[in-house]
Amino acid sequence: MLYKDIFRLDIARHMDPVIKSMDDEHLQSELEEYVITPEVRRSLQRFCDEYNDPASSCNGAWISGFYGSGKSHLLKILSHLIENRVVGGKPALDYIKPKIEDDKFLLGALEKACEQTPSESILFNVGGKSDAQRRDTGESLLAAFIKVLNEHCGYYAKEQAHVALLERDLDCSGLLDDFKVKVQEETHVPWETVVSNPLIFSHKVSVVYDRVTGQPEGTTTNVFEYYQKNYHPTPEDFATWCKEYIDKRSVEQPGFRLNFFADEMGQYIADSVPLLQMLQDIAENLNTKCGRRAWITVVSQEEMAAITGKLDERTSGQFSKIQARFQVLIKIPANDANTVVKERLLDKKPDALPALDKLYDKYKGDFKVLLDFPDGAKHYNVYADEEDFEATYPLVPYQFTMFHDALVGLSNHEAFTGEYVSTGARNMLGTTHRVLVSLKDKGDVERGDLVPFDDMFEGLRDELKSEVFSAITTAEEHFPDPLGVRVLKALLLVKYNEGFQATPKNLRVLLYGGFSQNAAELEEHITRVLRELDAQTYIRRNGDAYEYMTDDEKDVEEEIKREPLTEGQVSRQIGKLLREEVLDRTKVKYVNQGFSTSFAYDLTVDGVAIGQQRSELKVDVMTDLTPEADKQYKYAAPKHLSVALPRETSIVTETRLWMQTNAYVGRELEAGGGRRATILAEKKAANEQRRREIIASLSSQLNDALWGSNLSDITDKVTGQGSDRLDSAVLEMISLSYPYLRMLTIPFDNKSVYKSALDDKLMPGESLPEYCGEVLRQIKCISASAARCVVGGTSQNSLETVLSVGQYGWPVEAVRQAVGLLASNDFIECLRDDEPLEGANLANVLSTGTHLEEIEVRVAAGASPEQVEALRVAYRAFTGGMEPPRSDAKGLAEEVMQCLDKKVADAREADAKVSALPFAQHYQEQVAELNKAASHRRDWFVNNAGPEAPGIKAIIDDINAMSAFATGRPGEIFAEAKSFRMGQAANISAVPEASEKDRQLAEILSNPDCYKMSSAPQANRLMKQMREAINNAIDVAKTSALKSLDEFAAQFKAEQNYNDASEQTKAECDQLFDDCRNSIERSSQVLTLRDAVPAFKRERSSRLYSLVEPVPKPVPPQNQTEGPAAAGLTQTVENPPASPVPPKEPQVKTVQYADLSRPASYGGAAISTPEDVEEFISSLRRELLRHVQANERIIL
Repeated sequence: MLYKDIFRLDIARHMDPVIKSMDDEHLQSELEEYVITPEVRRSLQRFCDEYNDPASSCNGAWISGFYGSGKSHLLKILSHLIENRVVGGKPALDYIKPKIEDDKFLLGALEKACEQTPSESILFNVGGKSDAQRRDTGESLLAAFIKVLNEHCGYYAKEQAHVALLERDLDCSGLLDDFKVKVQEETHVPWETVVSNPLIFSHKVSVVYDRVTGQPEGTTTNVFEYYQKNYHPTPEDFATWCKEYIDKRSVEQPGFRLNFFADEMGQYIADSVPLLQMLQDIAENLNTKCGRRAWITVVSQEEMAAITGKLDERTSGQFSKIQARFQVLIKIPANDANTVVKERLLDKKPDALPALDKLYDKYKGDFKVLLDFPDGAKHYNVYADEEDFEATYPLVPYQFTMFHDALVGLSNHEAFTGEYVSTGARNMLGTTHRVLVSLKDKGDVERGDLVPFDDMFEGLRDELKSEVFSAITTAEEHFPDPLGVRVLKALLLVKYNEGFQATPKNLRVLLYGGFSQNAAELEEHITRVLRELDAQTYIRRNGDAYEYMTDDEKDVEEEIKREPLTEGQVSRQIGKLLREEVLDRTKVKYVNQGFSTSFAYDLTVDGVAIGQQRSELKVDVMTDLTPEADKQYKYAAPKHLSVALPRETSIVTETRLWMQTNAYVGRELEAGGGRRATILAEKKAANEQRRREIIASLSSQLNDALWGSNLSDITDKVTGQGSDRLDSAVLEMISLSYPYLRMLTIPFDNKSVYKSALDDKLMPGESLPEYCGEVLRQIKCISASAARCVVGGTSQNSLETVLSVGQYGWPVEAVRQAVGLLASNDFIECLRDDEPLEGANLANVLSTGTHLEEIEVRVAAGASPEQVEALRVAYRAFTGGMEPPRSDAKGLAEEVMQCLDKKVADAREADAKVSALPFAQHYQEQVAELNKAASHRRDWFVNNAGPEAPGIKAIIDDINAMSAFATGRPGEIFAEAKSFRMGQAANISAVPEASEKDRQLAEILSNPDCYKMSSAPQANRLMKQMREAINNAIDVAKTSALKSLDEFAAQFKAEQNYNDASEQTKAECDQLFDDCRNSIERSSQVLTLRDAVPAFKRERSSRLYSLVEPVPKPVPPQNQTEGPAAAGLTQTVENPPASPVPPKEPQVKTVQYADLSRPASYGGAAISTPEDVEEFISSLRRELLRHVQANERIIL
């Protein structure tokens, strides 16, 4: 059964593809086949309600709807219904009544509006009646209304509108018919020919005009020129002329109305403020002049509110009045066109239904697979059920919406010819009719043929601009594969369909020609054709989708593809998109039981570095730019992950095209864009979509990539999708690259590091954690090959450096925690500046990570039982037999060290007392030796306690002996003896017996070994003996001095002068002797006592003798002054008598005989001869006499 056999009406019958408002040739068939859809039914009801309501102030209707929705057809049908024009021998309403006989309200409303209200309809296309040259002023719209009114009234209706005004004036005077007859008589041509040639006939017409109007001939020189100059119509004039016509017709037909039906009004007004203003003025004046007797019904693609809303923003709301005039708002929805197509074209014969039902039953389970768009397209319906299949076949439901979107898109991009021709002319009805007519003898129902969407192009070819589909024309002549032409047609139709992705899978649905066709083969064929079309620049590729290109778009596309670009730049851009848009990070989190850490990695694409390279972990993504990437990925080195993206994908070409487009469009738009500005803007928008698709493609390609690391294929071990899959592969690389990482199973942080170094002791029998054992092994290895092993830093002898790379990859916290645990359990020692670092100090340093390059790590040597016993023996020896509180080698060594530190401190306390003793230097030397021993590290004591302890013990004993001597009674004796020697030095030298003892005592006090022998008793004994000898000497000297003093006193007092002296003088002399006696009594110095009396005589004898020496008599005074008076000058004033001069106290000088016993005049050195005796005595006599003669007393 062919297509032509299944339709109720002959599919080949005449049907205008374009509903022309002014074309009545097929009006009868249009009325017969007009489909009253639910929305049309509601629209007619709304119109009639206002039209029939005498209280309504409305005089307009606004019909809006999408392209091809049937709004122009409704306008045409409505205009004939309201007038109830006779068509095909019966009123127009009679064609509609059967379609609405079930709706009594609508039927009654239409009968009242159409049959009971006389009217005439003026139906016109505003674009066809207007003057485009005056469109901007609004006058063209007024001229169009005036033109159709003139035409309806029988007046001249061409460009010379002033001629119609001439006719109107003559008609109003009842002179028009006579005027036309006389003009024809005068000119011998009909009036219609005359007005077309005004320059030729103006004189004769003017003569006739004067005759007819009763004016003298020659009054009017040129009637045409007169009316032309004075023709300035206004909306008010138009409304007045309408009223005149209505009033005239109302005489014969009371209640008469004149209705204007204007098609394409919305498209004509567009965004013109003057035109909308003029439409408002016309409607307002009609309402003012004619009331409800003159209606205007217009058609627009946009609703009135949308148009006025846009223009109100520019005119401060001046279009509020038009809304009061056009209160009937009718909107035709999209599904109305679908309903019309189904009822007018696709209605099936009853005998065709069994074949359709059989076809439905056979393929209904495949509809979703075969007829739904799989690749990101917006949702389109397939056949809902069997009834929908019968009503729609051989079309597919999606084609209605898809074709409407195509019309809208193509029209918005000015793809159609004609400035004001509605795109509704390219409607679904006409296009479907053409297609079905072309397939009526080809389409086979039993075979399951369908109408492919690309066939719809032929229904639009004649209305499209040739440059729009020039690529199709070229392909029809030169492209070898006919499917390529079909693909181009489909791509053109969906070029501007927003949300539709023209991928091979979606194009397969568009080009699917029937259920008997192999969909998979068709898709493969389409894919091959698309590649070839893209290569020949018929189309362009946007990700997985393709796009038809116009001529200008082709030029732009070719210029874009000539933009210079290197492969390295493409790889770098792919990497940038991968890092910033797909991954959003270049690190992963590794988790192993309780342990977790993050690993950063460097990214490269085809060997090109993406960003700064800092990590030893590398991820190299390989695209088609890397030769044989699908083989090379298996040979990735350790710590490298190779990612081979699927081969022969579009990722490279799409990225290159995106970069080229970005560069080209940015440069061209900055320069202004010129006539290509729209294309460039679309390119920019499409390029953004391409970028999003590249990002999505990168993510999806990770799912199908091949993965390699450590010279092995790890693809089977990788899990997840997109970026998660990459994370999984990186984690696998980490596991392969860092085999020792598995040792870490617990969390590490600063707190745990601190705790490990402070008190993380292993329980008895508890084994060392595996990771700690590995750190201990590394410490031994580094120590064996380097001078020292340190915790931190960047050198190769740093534990953190070694264990963070290589086969480890450990975080520094794990290394530090291991060091802390090993140190707290005596497996290692940590030192800073060769000083042990332990406990809280070590915990602080490790947890804060401060200057870890300065912390040296050494393996703690194991102690043998003998060494442990040696430490125990040493401790006992050093402490005087005390048992050590700890039993392990480290503890014992620490106890020994603490013991020695205390010994040194105790020894320092005796420094002050030792410093005065003869062994002071030796004492300091011994303390220094002990301090040196105490300063050794713990391991030294472990290894050397046995041999070194006796020497240290001897030092301790020696120090103890010296300290005991210095702080005990011996020290006190030595201090007393030293003080005694210093205090009695003069006496000791004066007493020979003491001097001999002093020599012995000095030897004892200066002997460094004094503390080793009984020196203190000896010194004490000698000191007593010396004190006794000195005391005896003092007593003897004191007795002798007192005796000598007494003798001298007796001799002095025996002298006459003393006896003659006054008692007072005697008392003074006695006091001097008493003072000397008291001094002798108090003195404890032998030499002082021995010299006491001689010294008294030397120092006090003169005073004694002076006291008792007789006082001389007073000197008599002189009564005259020797001077000038004595020389004979007259004495004018007598001197008063002078007082006697008191005698001076006698001054007696004494000299010691001892000082005179060797006279200076004796020249010999000795007395050896009698002569010498005589000479000495003679010299002595002379010396004695000299002093006596000088009144000096010689004290013997």
